[in-house]
Amino acid sequence: MMKILRIILFSALVFFMSSLASNAKADGEVLRIVYPDYFPFYSQSEDGGTTGIFYELIQEAIGKRLQIEVIWETYPWKRCQVMVKEGQADAMITTLTPERLEYAVTHAHPLFTQSAIVFTYSSNPQLTEIEQVTSFEDILDRNLTIISYLGNGWIEKNTEALGILTQWTAEKENVWKMLAAHRGDLVVELPCCAWPDILRFQLEEEIVQTRATLQSTSFHLLVGKQSPHVYLLPILNEIILEMEMDGTIDTITKNYCR
Repeated sequence: MMKILRIILFSALVFFMSSLASNAKADGEVLRIVYPDYFPFYSQSEDGGTTGIFYELIQEAIGKRLQIEVIWETYPWKRCQVMVKEGQADAMITTLTPERLEYAVTHAHPLFTQSAIVFTYSSNPQLTEIEQVTSFEDILDRNLTIISYLGNGWIEKNTEALGILTQWTAEKENVWKMLAAHRGDLVVELPCCAWPDILRFQLEEEIVQTRATLQSTSFHLLVGKQSPHVYLLPILNEIILEMEMDGTIDTITKNYCR
C-alpha cells in the first residue's frame, strides 16, 4: 500500500514539476551553474565545451529529463561561492557546510558520493600499517607523513589540529610525483581525482591505492536562496534516485573513475 501511495505521489509531483519546468522553458529561463575547472568533476574541453562527472549528471537530470537549459560558467572557486551567495548565479555543486546552507538550499539525496582513500608508494615498508589506517589520529600514531597541495582545506584543518607532519606543494598534480619520489608516506584523495593524474604521469606501477578509507564525501547541487530555481530541488532529488536505480549514475561515473 505504501509503495502504491509513493508511486501516486511521485507521479503527481513529476506532473506538477514538469509543468513548472515547461513554463520555465517557455519563458526562456535557464539554470546558471558556476564551477572551478577541476577535472574529473567539471572541466573545459579542448573545443571550449564542458565535460566531467558533475556536468554529465546534471545535464542528464535537468537538461534531458527536466528539459531545462543549463548554462555552465567557470570561475575561481571562491568567486563561485560569492556569486551564488549574492544571487549572481543560480547554483554550484559542492559539499554541504553550515556556512553554505545559510545562503543556499539543496536536495536530500547526494548527487555523487565517494570515499577519500589513502595512497602510498608501492615499496613503502609501512604498507601493512598504512592499510589499517581509518583516521587522521591513526596517521599521527604511526608517525606517517602526508603529502598534499596548498588550498586543500580539509587536509590542512585535520593535519594542523593534530600536528601531523605534512609536505605541501603549490600544484595539485605534483603530490603524485612527490609520493613516487618518497617525499612522504601517503596522499589522501578521492580515487576519481587521483587516477587521472597518476596515469597521466605513468606512475601506476609506483603508486598503490590502499584499502584504507578515511571519510566518505558527498556532493550536492546547492541553489542560492535568491534563485528562482529553488523549486527544482524536490523533483531533482527524485530524479537522482531514479538515475541510481536505472544505472545512469554508475554508467557516467565509470567513465571517469577507475
